[in-house]
Amino acid sequence: IDGDCLVVRILADHALPAKPAVVAEVRRLQQPRVYHLAGGDGPLKVRASGKRGCEVVVTRVWGDRVEEISHDSYPVMDRVVGS
Repeated sequence: IDGDCLVVRILADHALPAKPAVVAEVRRLQQPRVYHLAGGDGPLKVRASGKRGCEVVVTRVWGDRVEEISHDSYPVMDRVVGS
């Protein structure tokens, strides 16, 4: 006790291990396809802008230990244009 404070110290006989690294890996990128709507004589408008799809794997690496945190899939969204 130091005045009005309680002081706590943690001691160890060895160094603490390094912090784990978190690694995200993007797999299988899929490009969107473009669909044109039939009909209409007016100017073309983008009805859906489209987005790439992918699969993402996140792992934690701690020394020689590797563990998967998540494995997620994001579907491709195709681009749609028409009048």
